[in-house]
Amino acid sequence: MIDRFAIVSLAAMYALFPLYGTFVAFVPHPPTAPLVPRSVALAIVAVMLLANLGVTIGAIRKRVWPTIGTALVANVVATYLGAFFGFDPGVGIGLATGIAGFVAAHVALIAYYRTPSVARIVYFALLTSGLLAALLAIGLLVLKTPVDLYAFNHGRAIGTFLNPNELAEYLLVYVSAAGGLAIVRRGTTFGTYALVCAAVGSLALALTFSRWGLVSAFVGIVAYALAMRPRRGLALIAGALVLAVALNVGLWTRHHDPQDTGVRWVAWRAGLTTFLHFPLTGAGPLAFERLYPVMRAPDAPGADTPIAFDPHDMPLSILAESGALGLAAAIWAFVAFGLALRTMLSHATFERRALATALTAGMVAVLVHSLLNSVSISFAIVVQFSALALAAAQWGFEPANGGA
Repeated sequence: MIDRFAIVSLAAMYALFPLYGTFVAFVPHPPTAPLVPRSVALAIVAVMLLANLGVTIGAIRKRVWPTIGTALVANVVATYLGAFFGFDPGVGIGLATGIAGFVAAHVALIAYYRTPSVARIVYFALLTSGLLAALLAIGLLVLKTPVDLYAFNHGRAIGTFLNPNELAEYLLVYVSAAGGLAIVRRGTTFGTYALVCAAVGSLALALTFSRWGLVSAFVGIVAYALAMRPRRGLALIAGALVLAVALNVGLWTRHHDPQDTGVRWVAWRAGLTTFLHFPLTGAGPLAFERLYPVMRAPDAPGADTPIAFDPHDMPLSILAESGALGLAAAIWAFVAFGLALRTMLSHATFERRALATALTAGMVAVLVHSLLNSVSISFAIVVQFSALALAAAQWGFEPANGGA
């Protein structure tokens, strides 16, 4: 019974990504209204807490320590330190606990992956939730509802996320995962389902009209092509580059506020200033918004604008909110993941290489995307999808002693 609870919780951790944006119901930011009422948001929080509890119990019960586990724990410790010494300890500790839950999900995924049918269950939960999220985003865009959200985002798909760029960030890794599954399960019902998910997710990604999201997708395609098909991938790379350039100078420019590009400098400057004032442990997780009014330049947008929420760059966000200790922990985790993945892929079969490389290419795209956009879900994505990539590299889609 305990293992079953842990496995269901593990699947839920991968399925709940698209619902994170509903938390805006607790702190609505005009002029847009929350997509769901606060009671529904509370129910989603309760499910997430139960899922966190389940994966934590599973991680402890299995007593399996993954390759990059120590590096991930260092990130949790750095986040807690930033929270304790920061400007909003309550919120910071809550976020640090949430990150600890994602790390527990990473550990639990590695521990349970070879249990019969677990890999298939997790991938199915991931594919289905992402498909529903993409269809909802497309549907709301076509219907132009809620009308205030449609107008505020200049006719860009957003769905359940806080802004179109966050939806694009999620879809980058979602489409990569679905595409990888479609490749390794080609000719099966599951493979066909994954292909449909990849197609719908790609359409939703296009409808976010995210210029940097498109560039990030191009980088992800390049990463996959160079790793799997260094020569055959050249034509794919060239075609993707032409498409990216054409869309960026064409239709894409009609769906953005002219200030979108310039205000990035404001966020970066404020983020760097915050780090220089609190270099060791930062201002605290999610505390950047509190300090922005005094850290911004005199002519910068005010504290009630989206640019005030975070520095819109992953390294700067980590430096501003968790300091040098946080960035060092993050770099350690990325390096540890790269070394572990390279070792596992050195003797991997084509199926294992294809799926692991597709998942990793999606994470590369997310990291590139987070250089210019908010990083609210990027770290959680990297933590959980790195577990899938490592498991796929080591055991494939259906481990020899598990799966159906």
